Amino acid sequence: CCLVKKTDSANQANSILKKCFVGLVLFACFGTVLSTWMKVDAGFVAPLVTVLIILCGASIAAFSIGDAKPVIGVLIICGGAEVVGLFTGFPFGHYEYTDRWWPTVALGEFHRFPLLIPFAWLLVVGGAYRLARLRFGPWHAVPASALIATIIDIPMEEAMTNLFGYWKWKEVGPLFGAPVQNSVGWFIVSMIAGSVLAWKDKSTSDQLSIDVLSLFCMFVAFSGFVHGFSWAWVMLAALALTIEDLKHRLAKG
Repeated sequence: CCLVKKTDSANQANSILKKCFVGLVLFACFGTVLSTWMKVDAGFVAPLVTVLIILCGASIAAFSIGDAKPVIGVLIICGGAEVVGLFTGFPFGHYEYTDRWWPTVALGEFHRFPLLIPFAWLLVVGGAYRLARLRFGPWHAVPASALIATIIDIPMEEAMTNLFGYWKWKEVGPLFGAPVQNSVGWFIVSMIAGSVLAWKDKSTSDQLSIDVLSLFCMFVAFSGFVHGFSWAWVMLAALALTIEDLKHRLAKG
């Protein structure tokens, strides 16, 4: 009885978070149009909404995982990989963050670290893992979810570097400005993070984190199209639709 009440409370909280996430995304889309086409200064509202979108989406992914230990594990692994990457160039390649992805903290004299980075990873990896789990068992879902997360990151690079200006590559590569090493690094880190999720898999049927992932891809694609055409936006929109289609097909099957 207590377990049922706990599950119902979690589902209700997750449902509220999803409504908040959708509302924030719609508000951000409206703001993007105003600031781009009508030259309205968004001021502090734009970075604040970005913070809320990422944290809300990551919270939904955390509820979907259903256990604090793997959530913390993913945050530490992905955040740690980013810190190592900043100082060594491994595993993603050589890059540096700007001060545009607020809030950031200084890591030494030359590097900045956006505090939202681990939560953005949780949003993507958590949603990708939950999608893969609709088809595979926990451990077989790990490489599948890593592949999904890596594919999503490829067009995201165009948005995060050229559209939002969150970071810049010191070595320009062929994948929307990112080097091939970045995708290899994404796959490796996503595999490790996915293994933590498989280790503590609760086998829940929650699909809200999948919806968050597809909506996030569509939001970035919309933001890109508002500024101009790029094949990255086409790819992100196609990925968003594919994720939703796969979710419905696999859930029925």
